[in-house]
Amino acid sequence: GYPGLFASLATGNAVLVKPHPRAVLPLALTVQVAREVLAATGFDPNLVALAAERPGEGIAKTLAVRPEIRIIDYTGSTAFGDWLETHARQAQVYTEKAGVNTVIVESTDDYKGMLSNLAFSLSLYSGQMCTTPQNLLIPRDGIRTEEGSKSYDEVVADLARSVDGLLGDDARANGLLGAIVNPDVKARLEAAAGLGEVALASREVGNAEFPDAVVRTPVIVKLD
Repeated sequence: GYPGLFASLATGNAVLVKPHPRAVLPLALTVQVAREVLAATGFDPNLVALAAERPGEGIAKTLAVRPEIRIIDYTGSTAFGDWLETHARQAQVYTEKAGVNTVIVESTDDYKGMLSNLAFSLSLYSGQMCTTPQNLLIPRDGIRTEEGSKSYDEVVADLARSVDGLLGDDARANGLLGAIVNPDVKARLEAAAGLGEVALASREVGNAEFPDAVVRTPVIVKLD
């Protein structure tokens, strides 16, 4: 949210920050500091305000279509991003929505490096980043590498081992994965195992400091 916030302030626009119900604290702190700085420099602190809501309250939809709202800078789910683009016609709407990111694995001259890179990309923030690759397309006949040809099954198995090796230590796994952000993500993770042949099952990673946090490793499923 920072680029949109500062761009609007720099161009003379007041900013209303509407955080996700599960991310109020960091943006509340941001708004608090922004208001203090505005007041200290002689501006009206109400140039930046916070509109917090409880889960399911739906304030965002009410605010988004008000005539005073002329710019909307949104990052989040595709469903609500599409809603904003359709209904907030009075505003200039900028959205960063989720995407289905695909990697085509055709050949490589650094097989182990490729596997390490993919394993890290699949694991970082438990695959919850909008930039996380979700679909890996591997030719049925395999790929060419500096070690010779690798079959489809070999590539999948080696990638599973690479992810398992990266996340084998719980302390390191916690640092890379972080917590599952909500029950919907956990449900999708569990349902993925039913889509095809599981090459790497997801496992829960314990966190002594935050015992209530749900930390899970990625699941790799082979699809025809």
